[in-house]
Amino acid sequence: MKNGKLTAENEVCIMRAMIITFVALFCLSATALANPIPWPPPASMPLEDMKIRIQTVEGSLYAQFSGDFTFDYIPNEVCLMMFPVPPDATDIQVSQDGVELSWSWSSENYTTILPEIPTIPMIEWEGPFPAEGCIFTVEYEHSLIERPEEYIFFYALGTGKYFPTYDKITTAYFDIKFPSAYKVDSVWLDNDPHDYKVFTMGNISQLTIVAQSEFGPITKDLIVSLVAKQQCLAKEIYGENSGEIETLRNFRDNVLNTSPEGQELIRLYYQWSPAIVKAMGEDEVFKENIKEMIDGILPLIKAEIE
Repeated sequence: MKNGKLTAENEVCIMRAMIITFVALFCLSATALANPIPWPPPASMPLEDMKIRIQTVEGSLYAQFSGDFTFDYIPNEVCLMMFPVPPDATDIQVSQDGVELSWSWSSENYTTILPEIPTIPMIEWEGPFPAEGCIFTVEYEHSLIERPEEYIFFYALGTGKYFPTYDKITTAYFDIKFPSAYKVDSVWLDNDPHDYKVFTMGNISQLTIVAQSEFGPITKDLIVSLVAKQQCLAKEIYGENSGEIETLRNFRDNVLNTSPEGQELIRLYYQWSPAIVKAMGEDEVFKENIKEMIDGILPLIKAEIE
């Protein structure tokens, strides 16, 4: 808290605690059915808590997923859990209350609305499971879907569409961290826009999403669109309010912008900045080389604008 006001990060933490507390109040009376899929239904899973870290790997975006799924009741009849995963998922791990479980590929597939992946595979693991409930943890890694102007993060949240509706409350909480070189373009539950919050600290942005259903299972999947920000490679090197940036900005506005040739240089600079910034993030030596080049021409630029 600064000057009597909550910081964005503290606000997210408090909201998260309130959600978990709120769900706990309903655990004794509410049933839930989302991801994983218990078979045969029903079982009571009031809370899904997902943490996703998205990083740049070889020029593309790659996600590390970890989800905790809290069951407070599992009927004796439930002998199998199924879980949809992305087609290219790797390093898949499943555990029950911290103990690693064996899993296998299911013969069942999961249907989505995305044209790139109309169906995705599912994994499964067998019981018996404790009647009093447990926490399943599922982890895996996968690449994001790459489109010409955006990246798509997909999560199969809507497994409840496979089962009958009955009174329950289900809450899914997502904490998604991603490079601040990107921004959230939109968040959807299938074709419906969904609320979200984003705050940025340094090179990392955090996206917070809460999905909740009070009178039935969650039946729609999470789709997040990320797009690259317009980037300035000089800001990545020197910082937003540095003296070097002030000099370069002055040169751009008062020298380059006064001629068609200079305006074309400005256009090319911003066109290529995102790719160069991405390369600098992956190669510190390359970033140092770029800095040395700009350092070398700064005296000439200063002389031109003085």
